Amino acid sequence: MGSGDHGQPGPTSWRVWPLLGLGALALIGMLVLRFGGSVPWSWTASDATSRLQMSAALDDLTLALVIAPARPGYNTATVILADSNGRPIDDAERVDVRFSYLDVRQGTQILVAQPQGQGEYVAQGNTITTDGRWQAEVLVRRPGSGDIRTAFRFVITPDGAAALLPTDVVALGAALEVKNPVPASPESISRGEQIYRTECQLCHGPRGRGDGPAGATLRPKPADFRIHLAEGHADGELFFWISEGIAETAMPGFKDRLSELDRWHVVNYIKLFAPPAK
Repeated sequence: MGSGDHGQPGPTSWRVWPLLGLGALALIGMLVLRFGGSVPWSWTASDATSRLQMSAALDDLTLALVIAPARPGYNTATVILADSNGRPIDDAERVDVRFSYLDVRQGTQILVAQPQGQGEYVAQGNTITTDGRWQAEVLVRRPGSGDIRTAFRFVITPDGAAALLPTDVVALGAALEVKNPVPASPESISRGEQIYRTECQLCHGPRGRGDGPAGATLRPKPADFRIHLAEGHADGELFFWISEGIAETAMPGFKDRLSELDRWHVVNYIKLFAPPAK
């Protein structure tokens, strides 16, 4: 069990178009007007203008994220929100963009985007510090509703080029919205611990620190749950990684080995490894 799923760069527009409704199509027009040119719905960087543009349909809104210049150093993250009818959403109480480096555990940097009008929220900062694989998670909080979150993953190559990591991006984004259907009861936690001791402890260690005896020689090392739970990974994310595994790591998927109920029990148990709230 670990921290993410790494795919290979490449066009996957066929994954995106089935998600696009009226709101998303209107968002295309907003992006064209705002940034000019065509919108690269192939999930790759726009080479001519050096930026990443990506979109997801979530509940009753469509969200677009543009990162420019999408190179190590100072970047601007622009979030554009539209409702299901294509109208700009200007009433978001909070819009965060959270950058995490996937190749080495170094925490999460959070940019708070400021409203600019017409559904646009902008944040700037030196959050992309090096080349490699990154995740940009967007959190949107609106009045009278819970937080909506989705994540996009991309790679910055040593020569400064950028491309999305499309494999399972749609699935992972959907996982952020999945609610845990199993209450964290003593019975659930006890069952989760039983499974953890049998299936997970050898690599992740007895306290979830990634220091199990079998993990000592693994590269990358097994995830330290104290770090990842402190970063606020959603239950749906944890369930997704337990189910599907993590590419380019020794972390296998357990969807064919554990029942869905047992995987949720494991989620409830490993959440106990989270550091105390400050």
